[in-house]
Amino acid sequence: MKQRMLGFFSGFPSHHFPREIAGRLKESLIERESIVFISAWPEDYEKNDSDLEGMYEMFLEWDMDFGERRVIDRRDSAQTAREAVRRASCIFRAGTRACSFR
Repeated sequence: MKQRMLGFFSGFPSHHFPREIAGRLKESLIERESIVFISAWPEDYEKNDSDLEGMYEMFLEWDMDFGERRVIDRRDSAQTAREAVRRASCIFRAGTRACSFR
């Protein structure tokens, strides 16, 4: 089984990782085969594609390149999404979304 890292972040308004967070990510993410961004806005494909590139740029700024990158949204089947998550070296839950319960 692959070792995984789980991190929770409240956002990066500057669109850059702070030095301490970047250092910890770089130290912990030794294996960088695949990064998966899970969208909070599954139907907003244009935003998702733009956010994917913007978030990935934050990793590249700190010399953390991944062999593959992708966003999971409604364009993916459940099976495709599961497989992408299963193979991922890093899973990044992108954004937040308000939910209401009835």
